[in-house]
Amino acid sequence: MPFTLSHPAIVLPLRRWGLPLSALALGSMAPDFPSFVMVSGRSEFSHSLPGLFLANLPMGIGALWLFHVALKWPLLSLLPKAHRAKLTPVASQFHCRSWVDLSKIAFAVLLGAFSHLLWDNLTHNGWWIS
Repeated sequence: MPFTLSHPAIVLPLRRWGLPLSALALGSMAPDFPSFVMVSGRSEFSHSLPGLFLANLPMGIGALWLFHVALKWPLLSLLPKAHRAKLTPVASQFHCRSWVDLSKIAFAVLLGAFSHLLWDNLTHNGWWIS
């Protein structure tokens, strides 16, 4: 079973590029999403270069939409008041009001997913690099 939560660590420095951190983080976890919904094994396709565009981009954008529409504010409300006060302005910064915003989001999801493939290639036996 993959340790999916380790993948956002590699994309944290990329937030300085002005890309949405939530899109980078969810994109970096997207290649492992099929492992959590499929009964048998993990999906090889989501760990391939074509899978970046045909699987990870739609899954990442779907997960991002689900997070921002349905999960972000309820989760934030569960935090202690001091943490909630600090994170509410940060949580309010995310928006998708134009094609430029959407292209940044898509690029961030793809960059996150690509970083996942690179990370796996450096740490797993039998992949391209290792």
